[in-house]
Amino acid sequence: MEPLYVYIGTYTTENKKNNRNAHGVGIYVYSVDRKSGKWSRLQEIPALNPAVLAFGKEKKYIYCVNSNSGQVSSYKRVRENGTLIPLNHADTDGSNVMIASVDPAGEWLVTGDHKGIINLFRINEDGSIGEKTQSFILPGEKGPLNEKIQPWSRPHHVPFSPDGRFVLMADKGLDLVHSYQLDRERGMLIPVQALKCHGASCPRHVWFHPNRRWAYVNTEYTSTIIACRYDEESGILEPFQVVPALPDDYFDVKNMTSELAVHPDGKFLYLSNRGHESIGAFAIDQETGRLSPIHWIPCGGKKPRFFAIEPGGNFLFCGNQSSDTITSFTIDKETGRLTDSGRVLETPTPVWMLFTDAVPCLDEF
Repeated sequence: MEPLYVYIGTYTTENKKNNRNAHGVGIYVYSVDRKSGKWSRLQEIPALNPAVLAFGKEKKYIYCVNSNSGQVSSYKRVRENGTLIPLNHADTDGSNVMIASVDPAGEWLVTGDHKGIINLFRINEDGSIGEKTQSFILPGEKGPLNEKIQPWSRPHHVPFSPDGRFVLMADKGLDLVHSYQLDRERGMLIPVQALKCHGASCPRHVWFHPNRRWAYVNTEYTSTIIACRYDEESGILEPFQVVPALPDDYFDVKNMTSELAVHPDGKFLYLSNRGHESIGAFAIDQETGRLSPIHWIPCGGKKPRFFAIEPGGNFLFCGNQSSDTITSFTIDKETGRLTDSGRVLETPTPVWMLFTDAVPCLDEF
């Protein structure tokens, strides 16, 4: 059986956006012992703010954005020992690339910049980033919040659909979720839909349900989750439910939702709250896709910017950006409830995680 590895992206330079909290070196590579669950650091790859990581074809490659710059980077992953070998960098048409994703076939890379610039790149056969085939600014009217929060388009998540035919873009600046179809022959993204969300809601992330019929969007500033029907043929979203991301007895106005993820089994959805400092668990009705709250649990740190459910669906790992920790939780696959394992990994400014395989246990961590 192939060894198990985890790749962690961090912030490395301080600015107003990360609240002067950036202690990382770059990408951290860990091996995980399949018997004990112990994580061991193998490698530190110096990189500028590798805040978002994505696997390439067959997990042979890893791609990252270099926030606070206009660059994206590629790495070859050595399967035998998990280490990364730099391949190349590519320049986007922007100065602060925030997000990127790779299509399921590993042939295309799409990026989103802090000022609404979308770039599309071919990925070469050797895994390096190739030709930039398209660059454009997302269209629409800016939201009603102030110039600091909604000055222009601000795409914060640009996932490909499960079949790789469409890219959905959660746009915080315009209160839109854009849908674009990928024309592989021409290397172009063609607009399909611009779904309007509530004003000043700032849609942040999009996550597809495993059945490909539903998709979920969290709004950062109004702390809600929008459940949508997703038409796989047309790439169009149809909202059918909006639910609060917070418990009904929480009255503090200071909260921003962050990460959103559907459990691999498709029965539950999880969301992190910065301010409430929690992870919320929601049940997904398997007939309708509607959400209902299960419970909220403290994230065990400060500013849970990102969390990841490992591929086996047994554990959730939360990256607490402002406390330099990764906290771990056990997932009850019957009820969806989370239990704090009490095990914490000290990691500088963790903001993204990729797992090559299921994590078998947390005996040591």
